[in-house]
Amino acid sequence: MLRLGTELMAVGGASDGWTPVRAPSGERGWVASELTRVITDSTRLEVARELIRSRLDLSEDSFDGSAELVHFVEDVLLTPGLPRDDRAGIELARLEAIRKTAQLIPFYRSRWSPRVAYWVEAFDSEIQHSEPAGEWILRSTIIWERQREYQDTGFADDFAWFAVENGSGGECEGFLVCYLERANLAEGEYLRRRPRGKHAESALKQILRVAALRHELTSHRDHFDPQVDCADLQTVTQALLLAVRATAAPSSEAAANELSELPGLCR
Repeated sequence: MLRLGTELMAVGGASDGWTPVRAPSGERGWVASELTRVITDSTRLEVARELIRSRLDLSEDSFDGSAELVHFVEDVLLTPGLPRDDRAGIELARLEAIRKTAQLIPFYRSRWSPRVAYWVEAFDSEIQHSEPAGEWILRSTIIWERQREYQDTGFADDFAWFAVENGSGGECEGFLVCYLERANLAEGEYLRRRPRGKHAESALKQILRVAALRHELTSHRDHFDPQVDCADLQTVTQALLLAVRATAAPSSEAAANELSELPGLCR
């Protein structure tokens, strides 16, 4: 079976939807024409981007197919002289492909094939297991690191919002301060890095929703205990206030007002 991205030489015209080709090994055969793209030196990168996006957009994929995509993206990153903005876009696609592959890891380890076990070990520094959900996710710190690395490119905002959408795993189980801390690490960090970002309003609305949880999560000490939680509450509230006040997006004032009510839980 040919791997995604294998470059073939056409050795004849297509017939009934099939094209005769020669592989790099010298072997000859036929491939479905719909699965191939014509490339030249000037179109190679654009074709690679199209292949990557089409595979990322597949609603259904296998673990092996998704892992193959990661390998292909990494090969594209080895392209000599890759312009910085193009590299940023491909790096983002690599992270998307890793996340997609991680989501396809079987729940039960007893069902892992040797290929799955090898892949998990190979990407251990970039993925983590979220125990409550029983799923594998991309480490958000990896995304934020790439965002900082490519903050001077046209993909800086895309990296930042991808980090927000990726999340950090785990569950808060009704604990108010936990929800606030998670919002600070995601939407709050987005606003600190991208106060004028195209997703600033969405980030503010999520912070507003989380801050409003005080109306329903403070009646039980398991959710909020003033005797032990106030220091953490004040710390995270201050961090979020600084983040929302740094942006001029429409919901900034409403989010700041809602956050400003939180310290009142400790009086």
